[in-house]
Amino acid sequence: MRILIVLLCSWISLFSMSSAAMEMQGAAIYQRLDNDVYIASIHSASSDSSAWLNTSAPLRLEMHILAEELSPRRFYRLWNEGLAINLSQRQMNDQVDELTRFMYLLKDDLVTYDHIVISNETGKTRITINGVELLMIDKPGMVKSLLTVWIGKYPRSQQFKDRLTNMSGSDQSAMRNRLSEITIDPARVAVIETWLAPEQEVPAKEVSGQEKKSEALVAVAADSVASTAIEVSSISTAVPEAADIAAQSADVSDADSGLVSEEVPESDEVAGPTPEELEAQRLEAEAAARRAAEDAERQRQQLMLRIERQLVESSYYRELLSHANASVRYPRSALKRKLQGVTRVMVILNRDGTLKASRISETSTYTALDNAALKAAETAAPYAAIPNILEGDEFEFDVPFRFVMRAQ
Repeated sequence: MRILIVLLCSWISLFSMSSAAMEMQGAAIYQRLDNDVYIASIHSASSDSSAWLNTSAPLRLEMHILAEELSPRRFYRLWNEGLAINLSQRQMNDQVDELTRFMYLLKDDLVTYDHIVISNETGKTRITINGVELLMIDKPGMVKSLLTVWIGKYPRSQQFKDRLTNMSGSDQSAMRNRLSEITIDPARVAVIETWLAPEQEVPAKEVSGQEKKSEALVAVAADSVASTAIEVSSISTAVPEAADIAAQSADVSDADSGLVSEEVPESDEVAGPTPEELEAQRLEAEAAARRAAEDAERQRQQLMLRIERQLVESSYYRELLSHANASVRYPRSALKRKLQGVTRVMVILNRDGTLKASRISETSTYTALDNAALKAAETAAPYAAIPNILEGDEFEFDVPFRFVMRAQ
């Protein structure tokens, strides 16, 4: 009895937490190279930022795009680099399928004021863009994994993290007002809805009544393949046998009865398909089933390739970070002045790993630390060559250099 009471109390507590009002607890503008990229906001029933990653309470992450355009590749990088550095390899492996599907969500560029919502309020991770649901994942914990990119140990930006986790009441009010003024263009909703359409659509054409019957059978076959394996025999048996059709198409007289057959009036009913037409329908249904199966297999292989690329790129990125940080030296002048901070350096490599370009993408606000970080990134060259599975003539990534003094 005591166990039941404890379970009941736990359930009531969890229900109360889940049903509590979700409010915006923090918001910040993510910038890169001094350009506004998006407004991030975190919605929770709790104002305690330490609880966002450490409890099962519902969370909602929102992104309002500020850049004129955000390409699918840039969207992928924004998340993949953060996940690779904040999650362990085991954590990545456990969610690689779902995370890869999320990072390849975009079919075209995002534009200014597009609105992305990532929420687990329903017990699953639901992703929408401009109100259009594009992805539903059974794992509610995926939201926390994505949140580590914003407020984990190695966030996209330290200042960005600080604004998200330590936002004053006045700043929250100002950001709520700003977000309330953003409206979504209905035309953009229509664009996002097209992302749900099949990649290949059959052009519309005029068809006869008999062709419509055939297409109906094809649709049944295709739907069956989408969920399970199709049984062609179930399609053919659903159509009347030729003998039954012949018996139904005319009244047959009994010669031995001596009765004279009367002329059968014309019927408005359409005669059933002939055996040849039935065979054609069966073959078309089989062909549709094969096409559906081939399409499903093609999509499966594409996802597997994306997963492989994602794992290779994450591993390669971690290797580059380790290599670059091995070259960093804490400036003596900074140590004497007890300067601490995080500097991010953008690095672009050629395919052979040689350095093509580098620059500060986020300053620590201290010149000595920024110079030390930039020198480390350049001294570390050449880096490991870009893996063959990764496409492109170059590889761009950010290296975070954390300058933290050890406790004496």
